[in-house]
Order: sequence, then C-alpha cells, then structure tokens
Amino acid sequence: MRHRIYCFFTLISIYILITAPFAFADLPILKLNTGGHMASITNVIPMKDGRHIITSSMDKTIRIWDTVTGMETQKILGQIGGGPEGVIFAIALSPDERWLAVGGWFGQSVDTWGNIRIYDLKTGRISRVLRSHQSTVNCLSVSSDGRYLVSGSADTTLKVWDISDKFSLVNTFKKHTNTVSAVSIIKEDGDYKIISAGVDGKVILWSLNEKSVLKTYVHTTGLLSLAVSVGYIAVTGVIGSNIVGGSYNIVILEHNFKPIKEIVSDTLPLGLSFSPDGKLLLAGTQYPPFAAKVYDSQNGFKEIVSFKKFDYVAGTVAFLDNRTAITAGGTHNEIYLWDINTGDIKRQIKGIGNEVWSVGIKGKDIGFGYEDTLIFKKQNLALENFQKQAASENMSINKYFDNKAA
Repeated sequence: MRHRIYCFFTLISIYILITAPFAFADLPILKLNTGGHMASITNVIPMKDGRHIITSSMDKTIRIWDTVTGMETQKILGQIGGGPEGVIFAIALSPDERWLAVGGWFGQSVDTWGNIRIYDLKTGRISRVLRSHQSTVNCLSVSSDGRYLVSGSADTTLKVWDISDKFSLVNTFKKHTNTVSAVSIIKEDGDYKIISAGVDGKVILWSLNEKSVLKTYVHTTGLLSLAVSVGYIAVTGVIGSNIVGGSYNIVILEHNFKPIKEIVSDTLPLGLSFSPDGKLLLAGTQYPPFAAKVYDSQNGFKEIVSFKKFDYVAGTVAFLDNRTAITAGGTHNEIYLWDINTGDIKRQIKGIGNEVWSVGIKGKDIGFGYEDTLIFKKQNLALENFQKQAASENMSINKYFDNKAA
C-alpha cells in the first residue's frame, strides 16, 4: 500500500514538473514601472540626432531617452522574469541605426547562454538570433561602415559576423585565455582591425583580412574596459584580489601598441570613452571616491574635470557630443549629462522611488528605507492608514518614510 501511495505521488510530482511551465507561461508578470532603470546600467549609446540615447541594463530592458525632456521614448523588453536569465551586458548599434545587437546571459543552458539578439530598432522586435558562443556575451562592436559585428564572450573567444550577409559567422578568434571583456573594430588601411581586452590582462590586435594576431600587449592586471580613438588605445580594469592595493590606472597605447602614458587615479577607473573628435577621454569609476573624470589627450592626458555626483559604481560612460559627457550608475541607477568643461549638470534621468535595503515590522506598523544601515519605523500608524495617508499626500511610500519616519 505504501509503495502504491509513493508511486502515485511520484507520478503527480512528475506531472507537475512537466506541466507547470506551460500552466504559468501565459500568466502576466507584474512589474513596477518606475520610469527608469531598476538595476545597473550596462551601456549607453548616443544616437545620430544628438538628442536621443540608448541604454541597456541588468534589469533586462533597453530604453531610448530624449535627453532634452529626460523622458523615455521607447522600451524594449527582452526576457522578463525571475532569475538572472535575460540580463544585458552589451549592445551595439549599426551606423544606419537599423539594427541593435544585444548580448548578455540569455538562458539556463549552454545552448542559449551566448545568444546574440538582433533587434529591428524601429519596431523593437527581434529579427534574428545569432548562435555560436558557449557562454555570456560581454561586449559588442560594429564597424563604422556597418559591414561587420564583433562579439566577445566569457568563453574566451571573439566572433565576427557579416551584417551584409544576414549576420553570417565569418570567423572565430581564439587567443585570450580568460573572459573577453571589451572589443572595438576599426577600418584601417584597407583592413578591418579588431582590438580586444580581456580578464587575462591581454590587449590583442587582430587583422580580419589576415585572420591572425598582429600585436599583443600584456597588462599587470585583468582588463575590463577599452576605448579607441584615431590616435590612441586606452585600457583599464583592476579585478578580484587586485582591487585593494592594486594599481588604479589607465594605460594609454599608440596604435602600434607602444605604451606612452599611465594615468594614475584614486577612483579605480571603470568604463572608458573617447570624445567624437578624439581630444578627450572620459573614465567612469568603481571604487571610492566615486568620481568620473575627463582627460585631455592633447595635453598629456591631464585631468581637466572631475564629476562627483555618484554615491556608488558608475562605470557606464559615453559622449553625447564633444562638450557633453554621459555617465550612468550610482545606487539609484541615474543617468547624468554634464558639461565637460565645468562639470555642470545639463540633464538628470532617473526613475521615481528608491531601492529598499532595510525593512522593519512592529505589530501592524511597517517601515523601510534605502540606506542599508537604517531601518525606518513609524509608531502608531497602521499599514492601511499609512497607505491612505501617503496616497492623499501624493507620495510614494518610500518618500513618506524618508520625510517623516524617525
């Protein structure tokens, strides 16, 4: 009898496991719409009109913003739901702004981890999925003529895709010995040159025409960020045990891979971008004091301004134009556009509300806050009354506690 009961429940369990995904597949997923990103911002791309920018985030969304109004104009939802599947690490836009390539962690198995989604930006729909990488895709770059897309992955490889031939895979490069963290493709002297940086500390120059390595530079620590201008290559990144007591620097190379400058910084730089004219280098930050900095490439990469509005990691950077920097990050996942000469803020873009780091309950009272060292408490205020009062004052619950709780 016990054996029959056991078999019965075993069969029921198997049935539930098989049918549950289908039963819940059509159920709606409730998501807060704060008007901004709800997790770390991983990329920012300025658009050709000089007004709009595209951002991606670990909240699994891609958003387009009007930098004049600060409002979101388009949102692309890729893979929404619990768990890390769907987080976005990299995006790249074709020069004609038709195609948006998106990489990240897109599944629970090796078969889907390294997928690259190609979106039709106008419709926001997936046009095709590129399958070849065996792990997460961390970086993407499109050539200036829109011919090739290059992807770098935690599987240690670089892959080149021919956009003009339906994104067909044309080559795979295998010289890195650890995660490829950054990549850039440039058209030079009739060849397509690919520059990659990795956690193995290597910067590698590849020739697509020759399908071979041209030069290699080896840094003392793992590399996370890369930027390329007409005259220079900038790399940085201190990871793991090297963070404390490590070398907080940015290395500047000429295109022949000769190191010409080491910029020492106290902020542990993360995220690099050259201005469109190549005269300025912008660096984000991943360690206190949290400050994004701008360096003058025509004056020995001398620091000209430090932007100190962030309270946490801000490693996503770009230039809107030659005078306007974009930095994104902080505990509230904010986007700042600011003047590179004065540091004055031109536009701040962020969602409403705050992250909840602390919660306290006492009887029918509840309190919470966005500082991890604080628990806000409100005495003698039942939760239902608290909600009504917050609503009548046109406040979010978070704001109510910020202003009135002790």
